[in-house]
Amino acid sequence: MNVPGNYVKHAWFVDMAKEIKEICNIPVITVSRINDPIVANSILRSGKADFVAMGRASLTDPEFPNKAQEGRFDEIRRCVACNVGCLGTLFTDKPIRCNLNPTLGNESTCAIKPAKVAKKVAVIGAGPAGLEAAMSAKKAGHSVTVYEKNSHAGGQFHLASIPPCKGENIDFIVWQTNQCAKLDIPIKYNTEATVALMQSEKPEVIVVATGAAPVKPPIKGIENNNVVFANDVLAGKVHPGANCVVIGGGQVGAETSHFLAQMFRNVVLLEKLDQIAPEEAFSPRMHLLKALETRNVQMHTNVNVTEITAGSVKVEGKSLLEFPADTVVLATGSKSVNGLKDELTNAGFDVKVIGDANKIFGGVMEATTQGYETGRSI
Repeated sequence: MNVPGNYVKHAWFVDMAKEIKEICNIPVITVSRINDPIVANSILRSGKADFVAMGRASLTDPEFPNKAQEGRFDEIRRCVACNVGCLGTLFTDKPIRCNLNPTLGNESTCAIKPAKVAKKVAVIGAGPAGLEAAMSAKKAGHSVTVYEKNSHAGGQFHLASIPPCKGENIDFIVWQTNQCAKLDIPIKYNTEATVALMQSEKPEVIVVATGAAPVKPPIKGIENNNVVFANDVLAGKVHPGANCVVIGGGQVGAETSHFLAQMFRNVVLLEKLDQIAPEEAFSPRMHLLKALETRNVQMHTNVNVTEITAGSVKVEGKSLLEFPADTVVLATGSKSVNGLKDELTNAGFDVKVIGDANKIFGGVMEATTQGYETGRSI
């Protein structure tokens, strides 16, 4: 893949550029998976190339070169090579976008203007949507505080950094929290937001960005003790057994299967539709499917799970099958978590709901976009 995803190592073209440079007497430019100024500089100092080109990295942060030149390395929003907004959008005949940069393609219409009236704003949830809302609201002149019930930021995107080859996702969370610190936006961790807390804090606007929670499908045996959520597996809350059956072959299920296979578990991945991880971008998906195949993950599509027993999973497809299962992992979708919305509204607060708490989008792009737009419009 000449536009590789996050399964390909950084600067993977550089040695090929070196070979070309050795037989040419014209400047050679290298490119691809170079998203860090230190890496770029080391390439130039090594003499393997004369110039470094950055495409997707420039989309994620157009100020990348200026920030690097000024030594503001911690302010660079790094591309994570998800290929969703940039390359994925190209194939839909729509304007280019970026998962992590909500202003891309809308620069002329989405500038943050000073608010006519500065307000006290509470953001509930420190995921990508909540932190983006907090940052844009602060830049507009509001006083902002973020409340997060967990001990860390990131929400679902934090878990998305756990599977193999997805560790770079954490860079974005670090960037967001670092920006909040620079903007003097306090993030109150281990703090469950309640109506009583908001009544004591007295914000004028509350942004609810409480994300989503996994759901259980109506399958016989779904309440058995051997049934767990993919989120809990990725979070390290579950010690999976030797034989794992993952129900749900979307991106979450496929990446969790990859994670389990890396732990030397025997993994079976079941999907009722005809494709595995169809929502994943092209290049990452090809590498993910290859990784699952290499690690001997059994992938079954067009099957329906009929029953979960204490030690197996029964499915129905072209034939009746039964797979041994010490651990059954559910990756069967999510539902919005927004119970606070009505409680806060009934208490008289001005409430705005964003991200997965508003609607399940299945990706971070709409979350960051909604957060940015909501924050700047307060």
